[in-house]
Amino acid sequence: MNRTFANYHAERTAFRELFADVCEKRILLLKGASGSGKSSLLKACLNESPESKQSINILLRDSAVNVTEIFSRSAKRIGWENLKQFSQCAQDLAAQAPQIQVTGVQQQGETNNLRIALNVQNSNDREHRQTLLTDAWFADVEALGEPLVMVFDTYEHAPSEVKNWLSGPFLYRTTECAAVRVAIAGQSVPDAGIEWNHCHVIHELFGVRDAREWLPVIAALGKKVPVEPAEVWLGGICYSLKGNPAAIMEVIKTFPDAYSLMPESTRQ
Repeated sequence: MNRTFANYHAERTAFRELFADVCEKRILLLKGASGSGKSSLLKACLNESPESKQSINILLRDSAVNVTEIFSRSAKRIGWENLKQFSQCAQDLAAQAPQIQVTGVQQQGETNNLRIALNVQNSNDREHRQTLLTDAWFADVEALGEPLVMVFDTYEHAPSEVKNWLSGPFLYRTTECAAVRVAIAGQSVPDAGIEWNHCHVIHELFGVRDAREWLPVIAALGKKVPVEPAEVWLGGICYSLKGNPAAIMEVIKTFPDAYSLMPESTRQ
């Protein structure tokens, strides 16, 4: 386990379970205020995840990351050749819409079919098309036979359409598809309704105020608390910074190197 990240042991365990062959709680929600360490936690979890398993990581901060973009990134990562039903669905829907110019050039291929398929003005029609594509995507992923973990960060910045799609069709189908697992982090996260409440777990992050949790991190970074008693002094830092992991790490970076404090006769 990564010892350069403090605490959140239960959350990291829940994330690792998403990669297990059998996973009952396939929807993991990580909720916390700014500075509580959500993004750092996700990075640590991904660094600890099995290399043999596949994850697709999407930052929702950019408004350009819409449903089309999420589908497109996942298709490129999984491989369009492995998403035959999804590709055919996008092609069929694109054929029903007038051809459009994309950035002034007529584009070709699966990605363009996807863009055309969802580039409709009527919101009800667009939602219907999203649903058809979602069904095809899940059918293809389930046929792969391997767990696929979708990781979404900064959920609070996602466009309303993306939030509605994730919290509705996407998470509902996750409960029916054993191969798909989802982690969503943000200052806000989807509300668990009756459709997928049984399949999710939520962890609220409040920072890391316990100085003892930071001592292994300091050691792993090759640093040393400059004042004794170390735990008491470090506890004051954690308290004053309200357990904010990012702020505490910035302080730790200023600590002297443990090597430099060793007697010269003991250095290798």
